[in-house]
Amino acid sequence: MNIDQPGVTVIKTQAELIAEAVENAAGGCDAFNVRMTSTFPRYIVNARPVKLLGDNVQIEFANVADKSECSSGILMNASGYMRFLMQLNGNSQHTVAKSFDIEQGIGSYQLRDKGVKFRKIKGKTPAEALQKLAAWLEKNADAIKSL
Repeated sequence: MNIDQPGVTVIKTQAELIAEAVENAAGGCDAFNVRMTSTFPRYIVNARPVKLLGDNVQIEFANVADKSECSSGILMNASGYMRFLMQLNGNSQHTVAKSFDIEQGIGSYQLRDKGVKFRKIKGKTPAEALQKLAAWLEKNADAIKSL
């Protein structure tokens, strides 16, 4: 059967859908890193796909140029350190997520003191969710840079 025929539906396996989500996330991570490097040139910004009980995207953000600037050389000791996580898998590791949500795992309490609140970010694709996170960081750039 020719799958290019009108009216023929191609059904993808969950493994294929997960692979597409991971590929979309990798491209989104690259775009996010470039965008954040231009907004925060002297900060550490690192978004990357990782395997942590399934496929995820981990985003680290710190208001230092190098971890040697942090107390004891530990990046998490930076005053503006934040870590975000987005799951690409659904409830089990064998299904793709229905929506891609970015949640803040570790946040800077100094930002909360300045009135900056983080709410869960949702996207239809991993790249869209990363674009929304970049927009949130750019919107709050003044508060982040004041840390």
